Amino acid sequence: MAHKLTVMRAAASASQTPLVGMHIRRGDLHPFEVEYSHDYLPFERYTSAASELFASFSPNKSSMEPSALLLASDDPDILSSHDLINTLPSHLTVSRPQERIVLASKKTLEPAVPIRAPGSAYVKHVDENSGWEGGFYASLFFSLGKGHPSAPNQGMGDEMQKAVLMLRELVGRAYLLDLAVVGHADAAVCASSSAACRIIGVMMGADKVYNGQWRNVDGDRIWSWDGQV
Repeated sequence: MAHKLTVMRAAASASQTPLVGMHIRRGDLHPFEVEYSHDYLPFERYTSAASELFASFSPNKSSMEPSALLLASDDPDILSSHDLINTLPSHLTVSRPQERIVLASKKTLEPAVPIRAPGSAYVKHVDENSGWEGGFYASLFFSLGKGHPSAPNQGMGDEMQKAVLMLRELVGRAYLLDLAVVGHADAAVCASSSAACRIIGVMMGADKVYNGQWRNVDGDRIWSWDGQV
């Protein structure tokens, strides 16, 4: 991760642009704002704030150099979302903060196919691949490793419990690696209704938060430095 940050900082420095991150929460969490309390904030909120952050670092430039916005999200499909891309200014593109552990949705996984032994009429059914769809849902996370609902419930042995914990740790590490990179950026935009957004603020430090380099787009609720909202 340190090498990745070094490379990104070098590229940003060469183009004289800041390193700006963005975190978008989906899944089972919804914004504080009443208008969107059963939905999600519009992408324009995030991309407009990100564009303003880029401009604040170079106020005398008439146009910004092409820059990559580091996008972290619990929804793996957001990176290729046309709705998001269409809200980006022409000089901005989005890229992953890191590639070491990446969550994948069903559309990016190889489809499962039945297995037929050569010369055999018997076809073994293979369960459909499950991806990380739509963001973080607590019920999905805690169902990891439980197997098919029709399977007999015989309890999990020690080895199975270890495998389940490793799977959940892998998902958790994917989130934390993204946050670690965004938390080391020059500026970040996110919604403070998400705990991950507030964690990014803590990682960036009080000076950046108070200087406006940490930008909350979920209404006007003030997030205090002691973690209270």
